[in-house]
Amino acid sequence: MAPTHRSRMILADLLAEEYWHGELLRTGLLKLGLTEEDIERADPLAGTLAFINCLRGAAMTGVLEYAASFLAGEAGSEALGHEMEARNLAGFYEFLGRDGVIPQEALQPFADHDLFDVAHGHQSYAAELICEQPTVRGPEQSSMRRAMLMYLQTVGERERQLVRFYGPTEGPVYFTADELPAP
Repeated sequence: MAPTHRSRMILADLLAEEYWHGELLRTGLLKLGLTEEDIERADPLAGTLAFINCLRGAAMTGVLEYAASFLAGEAGSEALGHEMEARNLAGFYEFLGRDGVIPQEALQPFADHDLFDVAHGHQSYAAELICEQPTVRGPEQSSMRRAMLMYLQTVGERERQLVRFYGPTEGPVYFTADELPAP
């Protein structure tokens, strides 16, 4: 749905790099002891589906809303610099792994992906899409802001749901929609 050939190419480049994230996560899950069958049977938590659908909705609204949303989600900041952002990410993942709420083996693929994003400047893809527009007027800015805030709210809810669902080491190994977790 991107409006120009150039914007389609920008998004194709971004999504080609993001494709490998799924393979990285699969490797991490297998290292945790899940089987291929476990992974095939597992379903995303509702918060994860909401997060995915938030990005889909932004993409269907317009390229600017999608750019604003994934800009908010991509790790890194040119202003901070790659080294400082890498330290911030390490501290974030250390915090998430504290008290065994989420095992380090499960966090490492996410950390590796975020560090990859920082190293490859994924936030610059959004800047390219936004700069492609001749003018971003007030109504467009407002729509971008709303899309970004909705995205950030959805991501925050997803993170809280992960911690609630898996709890301090008592949570289930994975979630299936047809089996609710034991209390």
